[in-house]
Order: sequence, then structure tokens, then C-alpha cells
Amino acid sequence: MKTLYLLRHAKSDQALPVADRDRPLNPRGRRACRPLGRHLGALLPLPGLVLCSTAVRARETWEGVAEGGGLDWPVNWRDDLYLAPAGRLLAAVQAADDSLAALIVIAHNPGLEDLAHRLAGPESDAGARAVLDQKYPTGGLASIVFAADRWRDIASGNARLAAFVTPRDLGEA
Repeated sequence: MKTLYLLRHAKSDQALPVADRDRPLNPRGRRACRPLGRHLGALLPLPGLVLCSTAVRARETWEGVAEGGGLDWPVNWRDDLYLAPAGRLLAAVQAADDSLAALIVIAHNPGLEDLAHRLAGPESDAGARAVLDQKYPTGGLASIVFAADRWRDIASGNARLAAFVTPRDLGEA
């Protein structure tokens, strides 16, 4: 079994006159990280690796989540995950070491949302699927479970969307 957690970066500050890649989190986004970190720290299996976009808002999301949950997981900072389409995100996951039972990807929409939709099969939790079908908001976290032993064997529709939570669900409005 493999478990993939897909975390969209927290809310960023779109008002700043900086390049998109350099946009930091806004105060709401920073507040959302703490409950996300606590939630992630309570999940099983725990991720053995974080694949994170190098965009400032993604890096700050991981740093805030890690601090909020007391998480000290290894991170692979990846330029290729910045605004990556679903296919590129899936390729990064499929290349993961098979000794990892779970991993987390921190990236951007629309690629992250597209990947979650692509992977979630017919056995997905109906409530989680309904939320995902509405929107993949900033700070949204999808938990996807595969009946595969190797990351390279995960593919479209062969997984179960087990849960989908947002910062609001965790008490951060």
C-alpha cells in the first residue's frame, strides 16, 4: 500500500508587486499552516519524504506546516514542481523510492487538482470526492491510497481518495 498526500500551498499575498514565483504567504495563509501541520502529524502512515515546489509560497507553506506540527521530514525542493501540470507531478511521485509508504507533494493548481481528480477512482470516499469536485482551495489536502507496492505502478483511477480537508475544516477560517 502507498499513500500520497497532495497539499496545495496556503493562501499567498497576491497584492505584492513581485514575480509569481516570489509571492509569499499572506497572514491567513501563515495562520492556516499550524493546524495543517498538526493534522499531518496525526496521519498514518506518516510521509517519509516531502516533494515541494521551490516557489516562495510553497516553501513557506512547508516551513509553517513543519513548525506547526513539529515535523522533521526530509524535503526534496524541486523547481520542476512550480506550476507543474498533473503529468509532471505524477512522474515525480512515480519516481519515488519504493521503501517509502507515504509521501507528500506541496505544489500548485491547476496541476494538483487535476492530479487528484485523475487518481481518485470509483472507490473514493463520497464526501471527500464531493468536496474535491467543488474546489481545491489553498491549503487543501487530499489523502489518496493506492493498493500498489511500487510508486511507479500508481496510475489514473487506481486509487481511493480517502479524505480531503481544508484549513477551514481544521478550525482556520
